[in-house]
Amino acid sequence: MVFLLFTTKTVKEGKELNDEITNVSSPSVKRLEDLKSYLEQSKTLIIFWGNVQSENDRAEKRRLKSIMTEDLPLIKGKINSLENSWESDKDRELKKAVYSKMNKLFKLYREVQSYLPGWDHYDEGYAFDRMIAMEMVEEDGAIDELYDELLVDLNQLIANQREESKTNSNEMISSFENLKTNLTYLGIGLILCGMFIAWFTTRSITSPVHRLKGVIQSLGTGVIPKEEIEHSNDEIGDMTEALNTLMGSLKRTRDFASATGTGNFEVDYELLGPKDEMGMALLRMRDGLAENERELEAKVEQRTIQLQKKSDELQEKNVEIEELYEDVTASIRYAKRIQDSILPSNALINEMFDECFVLYKPKDIVSGDFYWFLQQDGKKYFAAVDCTGHGVPGAFMSLIAYTSINQIIKEYPSSDPGEILSRLNDVSISGLNRQMEDLGIKDGMDMSLCVWDEKTNELAFAGAGRPIYYFKDGDLGNIKGDRYAIGNSDYLGIKFETKKIKLSKGDMVYQFSDGYVDQFGGETEHGTKFKHSRFRPLLKYIYPMSMDEQREELDKAMLQWQGGIHEQIDDILVIGVRF
Repeated sequence: MVFLLFTTKTVKEGKELNDEITNVSSPSVKRLEDLKSYLEQSKTLIIFWGNVQSENDRAEKRRLKSIMTEDLPLIKGKINSLENSWESDKDRELKKAVYSKMNKLFKLYREVQSYLPGWDHYDEGYAFDRMIAMEMVEEDGAIDELYDELLVDLNQLIANQREESKTNSNEMISSFENLKTNLTYLGIGLILCGMFIAWFTTRSITSPVHRLKGVIQSLGTGVIPKEEIEHSNDEIGDMTEALNTLMGSLKRTRDFASATGTGNFEVDYELLGPKDEMGMALLRMRDGLAENERELEAKVEQRTIQLQKKSDELQEKNVEIEELYEDVTASIRYAKRIQDSILPSNALINEMFDECFVLYKPKDIVSGDFYWFLQQDGKKYFAAVDCTGHGVPGAFMSLIAYTSINQIIKEYPSSDPGEILSRLNDVSISGLNRQMEDLGIKDGMDMSLCVWDEKTNELAFAGAGRPIYYFKDGDLGNIKGDRYAIGNSDYLGIKFETKKIKLSKGDMVYQFSDGYVDQFGGETEHGTKFKHSRFRPLLKYIYPMSMDEQREELDKAMLQWQGGIHEQIDDILVIGVRF
């Protein structure tokens, strides 16, 4: 009765845990991940709102409004209904923090929408409103900072709910393991109880019958006594004599089976009588085993031949795979040599600038980032280029980009970096877009291009999605590039802006791809991005150092940031030039 109650209780607890996993933990994780997906979509759409001139009924704007007024309130309602079943007050507080930051984020969204309500508000007449909206949606702007904080809390809440689901599953498994253990103990108890009853019954039977029973029990376990049992002349003696006859028959059967089992199929067996069914079955077994052995030997020989053939084929395939792997690896390394050959030599860089360094760390063997230096008509050109992707696809893009830049400089000589980027954009869209689609690449490249005029001490800069940092008289400043990537078909005909600054001897400028500031690291398990907020103080620290020391400090800082835990996620390129 006690065991039945315990079993019922265990099954009930298991059902409750299963219901909690099915109805609370798993749905909570799903709804929170849906919330995260909607937030990611909303950030992409508000950036579009702030940067792309469009009517208010544009599909992207209608989708953002739908997310804010329909999708997110609906998913929040579902999360609120699940919250009552959460066990952790900490998760409820974390949810409140997520909702609070989400409300603040949407307040910023609405400010951007209020500044840019329609097509006309992107024109010069509303330049101040548009500038405020663009600053809010730019990288490291108010929306970006608040979104990152919100994402940290939301990821923690999702992780907590996943852990709660895992804990409930472990408790349910443990409950049923306990039930299994108790069932095992019950079975052992029943066996011990049965043995006690058998022992008690044996003690109550007469000595001769006890001996007969012992022999029969031994026969039942497969043990045949070596000697016959002494028998009397009564009825029990008749039973004893019959049992001795049975033991003799079993001994002959045992010897026959032992001989047959060792492969002696010629051994004979004497039947006890014309109706000895067991004896006849043994003889049939002997003949059948003999036939099976002959067939098995033939099959083994056939299978051995087949296996040897398959083994030879597999060996050949392994050799082919190894050769193919070596060919692919050799091709990639050859591609690296080709890519290395397009990079400017140290001699050219040193000839152009007395003080300059390049930190170049591809994520894979080949890279989607590359640096470009050129000296022409008394002007010094240098650029940091970040092509879409990394590895082999990025390398193909870098070769295409390198060829295009040189072609434009050759066919349309110009010292205006904005004009060069504009021509490169048009060429990429009209001439290279099809090649990029064949490679599975929809975007083009980010790029910062500088032209230094030693006669006027003037630096001209244009950027496609990339800024530059500079030190003038020891003070750190930055110049932002245009927010357009080169090669995006939406921006055909876009004119990139050239910005100029006067620099003096000892001033420095830094170009870089996004691989450095976007690298994940830190002490947390999931890590955070390095970001510009850490990059700028690092530049202030290394600025007085020599070029070699600056490169080493940048490399060391990044390795410390990764901490041996976080892998490099993108190609890294940083260029520093002191004038």
